[in-house]
Amino acid sequence: MKHFLAGIPLPMAGLALAVCSLGNLFKLWGNPLIGNGLAIIGGVMVFILVLKLLIHPGHVRSDFNNPIIVAVTPTFTMAIMILATYIEPLAGWHLVAQILWLVAVVLHIGLMIYFTARFVFPWHIGKIYPSWFVMYVGIGVIPVTSLNFYPTLGKTFLWIALALYVIVLPIVFKRVYWHKKMPEATLPLIGIIAAPASLCLAGCITIYGGEIRWLAIALLCLAQALYVFVLLQIPRVLRLSFYPSYAALTFPMVISATALTLSAKQLPQLQFLHVAGIIETVIACAMVLYVIIHYIVFLNTHMMKREA
Repeated sequence: MKHFLAGIPLPMAGLALAVCSLGNLFKLWGNPLIGNGLAIIGGVMVFILVLKLLIHPGHVRSDFNNPIIVAVTPTFTMAIMILATYIEPLAGWHLVAQILWLVAVVLHIGLMIYFTARFVFPWHIGKIYPSWFVMYVGIGVIPVTSLNFYPTLGKTFLWIALALYVIVLPIVFKRVYWHKKMPEATLPLIGIIAAPASLCLAGCITIYGGEIRWLAIALLCLAQALYVFVLLQIPRVLRLSFYPSYAALTFPMVISATALTLSAKQLPQLQFLHVAGIIETVIACAMVLYVIIHYIVFLNTHMMKREA
């Protein structure tokens, strides 16, 4: 078990987040059985990461010296927030879920403070990767999950996430498409570009419903444009060798499908949104399954090498 846990990469938290979020997407489509099953799988993945933290703290400390890895660690706290929404409806578990959710929020903010203090300064464009979206706009999960906990807090963090998104978006685009020179192992992180607008859109609809229609439509247009943009990059990325960073291709696909499906429910007169939501859900399922299979192969290969 110790050898197995030693080989678990922290970026796997991104895959756990995607699996938990995919469960919510299935529930949105009216299939709670599959949704809850996916939540259990995602919960097991989160538990494995917790065990790694407890049994191999030295490995985790070492990873926390790597800004690329640290930038995606908030996917762990994001996954916990989503898991809390599965626990909350269970009889007698509301308080446990509430505490779990609050702890995840505090940890997420702590990670943002640590990353900013440790890695942002002195400033250099070469330090920036799409994973900065996870670090700074990942708090968009707070409004998405806050409704049965602290909706006022969710409302506040929605606007903070939007403000940070406006700041980070041009910086990341300048880094990726003008400065370039990204190591091969970081190229799958390009997938993250599709996530923030959809995450903010999902938060906007969750908190406000159809109250701020102009903002929802603006975010929907931006989210879908970036989704298509990333979708066109994926074939090139999938031709690379497998890296743990492939997890970055999963949650963006899932949250894009989720935000589009929520939008379709808000705008039932636009039938094409419903159809597009089905298509994006299929793509999200395919991407999550693809990365899970490759992670299993990757971890199995790692175990065999350690035993040899």
